[in-house]
Amino acid sequence: MSRARYWDHPATGERIWFNVYDPEATGEQLEALAWAEDIEIDDLLEASLSARAVLYRLNIFSEKVPLDVEIGRASCREKV
Repeated sequence: MSRARYWDHPATGERIWFNVYDPEATGEQLEALAWAEDIEIDDLLEASLSARAVLYRLNIFSEKVPLDVEIGRASCREKV
């Protein structure tokens, strides 16, 4: 399976590419997440998120991840 994934920015139509194996997200990816979640980019820079984590959060924002799947994953994380 390819490591390349993309997310289309709904406001600009720009396609942002992700290498899901990168340990750190790029500035462009973090800017998109900051826009989507309406948070300061400085907070995201401090969190040092991976490209995969940013893409996952953007997909939740875009409703590509069904709500029941996200609730199930969240409950599994709480059990650990």
